[in-house]
Amino acid sequence: MIHPQILRQQLDKLGVGTFPFCRAELKELPNLMIPGEEVEQIMAGRYNASYAIIVATNFRILIIDKKLGFGLVFEDIPYDMLAEVEYIRMPFASKLIVFARSKKIEFKAYNAAPVKQFAQYLEQRMMDARSQVRNIQEHMGYGSQATYQGTGSY
Repeated sequence: MIHPQILRQQLDKLGVGTFPFCRAELKELPNLMIPGEEVEQIMAGRYNASYAIIVATNFRILIIDKKLGFGLVFEDIPYDMLAEVEYIRMPFASKLIVFARSKKIEFKAYNAAPVKQFAQYLEQRMMDARSQVRNIQEHMGYGSQATYQGTGSY
């Protein structure tokens, strides 16, 4: 959990005001973040036929959908789990589709620019995560052209 004032400062730095249909989700966000986590992108839109927010932090992607009453839908996807990101521009809305290893998430917003920007950010984070994995594998000797130099006898 982070302090709500810290979250407000992060959102102000990004130039984000409030999302009229997603006030409950914004109120829940600090409770779902961990110390040291910072919001880098945020967008409001439609997710599973209701309003929600999708947040890209320095650690992961969060999707928060606060249902009427006491329900809460919360998705958490680390960047190294991303398989593909799609941005689709339609006549009256735009769609962000995130393919993780075990799920597909569709998020629709009515302003195309934030959706495109969010998709580009996720693509960059996905490439960075893959590059880190590749560097670790190379450092540990995986994927190199190492050959077996044993005697061949048992």
